[in-house]
Amino acid sequence: MKDTISAEGILLRMERLRQGKEQKEICTGICSVSTLSKIETGKQKADPVMLESLYRELGITYLSDPEAICRLQKTVDRFFEEIQYQREMKAWEELKQESEVIKHSPLAADWMVIGALMEGTGFSILKECRDYLTGRQLGWYLLALSGELEEDAVAYAEEAVRILQNSFSQVELLHILYMEGEYRKVLEWADKAVMQALEEGNLWTLAESYNMKGTVYACFNMEDLMLKEYKRAAHLLEESRWKKDLSNICYNIGATYLGIGRYEEAEQYLEQTIDKPRFMGYHKFALLYFRTGRRAEAWKALKKMEQCEAYGREKDLKEEILEVTRLELAGQTEGEDFLNVLENLMHAFQERHMFGYMMFFHDLLQRQYTSRRMYRKAYLLEEQFSDIQRKTSL
Repeated sequence: MKDTISAEGILLRMERLRQGKEQKEICTGICSVSTLSKIETGKQKADPVMLESLYRELGITYLSDPEAICRLQKTVDRFFEEIQYQREMKAWEELKQESEVIKHSPLAADWMVIGALMEGTGFSILKECRDYLTGRQLGWYLLALSGELEEDAVAYAEEAVRILQNSFSQVELLHILYMEGEYRKVLEWADKAVMQALEEGNLWTLAESYNMKGTVYACFNMEDLMLKEYKRAAHLLEESRWKKDLSNICYNIGATYLGIGRYEEAEQYLEQTIDKPRFMGYHKFALLYFRTGRRAEAWKALKKMEQCEAYGREKDLKEEILEVTRLELAGQTEGEDFLNVLENLMHAFQERHMFGYMMFFHDLLQRQYTSRRMYRKAYLLEEQFSDIQRKTSL
């Protein structure tokens, strides 16, 4: 990272090569080939007037007006503040209206980072410019990159946290660690994010830090700790612009109570999510109705499951989850088909580090093993869950 030299020359070179032009074709009468070479390799900074002339040779209008640049810079600064505090993204809308101007200006690298964050674009170009990005640009680029990759996502997010030193980047790291099943690290980083959010006065990241702690405890049916953290998050959210996020908290609490057989409390929380339909939400209603003797309502919920689109990690497992639910509602849990589908589903959850899902289906699979006198498999299942809990130190 070289804060003294910007990425402008790298971007100029990429545009020149895209058009298939030689250096001397665009620099004659403006600067020497050696000077252009230094600019294009980030060894020398070009002033806006020179860049304007060089870009003109490429048929592009380059923004060099100081007042216009200052105005756009303020909008860019506002964008990063709005995303950090999760405010209404007004600056993003304004910048989109001026995309053709800003992408050929001294703020081009900022615009590419913003595109990576908001639309998942420009990563290959940013990779070329990485050594010449400012600290803020590099931090947000790495954070965007961590959300796009499966491999090394944690390392990129941790580097972004080190550079940006804000609670938003820490919360994004929490999400990645959770997806990796690193629950102990989620709790450790959540405490750091809470302290940083308090220092910043960042309400959203404070609530989300508590929410992530609650979600970890929910994965292991740790009711008291789950409720303590979720209530903290809920108190912050209930009168805020993020009130809709309360639906996710209610879903997780309801699913936890459903998993441990406390159906009245499960229904109390799940009912609060009914205006936010989701695939796994209908799944929980189907099981709740079935296990409380409301068979007709259970089949209606299953029908809605079938019609509802699954997202994220659930998407690839939609048919398996549906099949397990169908067989349970049909009372066909004693056949080999049910056991095979359930075992395959649990294996898929484990491969994807979906330990909360594994915990929910754990008792169902354990009952299958014991009823069939498959005691070794029952023992190995308990060992597997003990290993998971040891790994997370919960």
